[in-house]
Amino acid sequence: MKSKAVQDESVFQQAIATVEALSVEDQTILIEIIQNRLRQKKHVQLKQDIEDVRQEYREEQVTALFK
Repeated sequence: MKSKAVQDESVFQQAIATVEALSVEDQTILIEIIQNRLRQKKHVQLKQDIEDVRQEYREEQVTALFK
């Protein structure tokens, strides 16, 4: 049985090979799509992190650094 790291590497290598088989134009479009989705995920995570900190502050689990 392959380890998870080896399996992940294999899937990653397959993904790279698939992308490399695309035309340069399609690779460019794919990169733009992935970048947009990554930005969106980071934005959602940042909003969640901010809400978590605000909730902790409301519950007095943290204190303000500046007043």
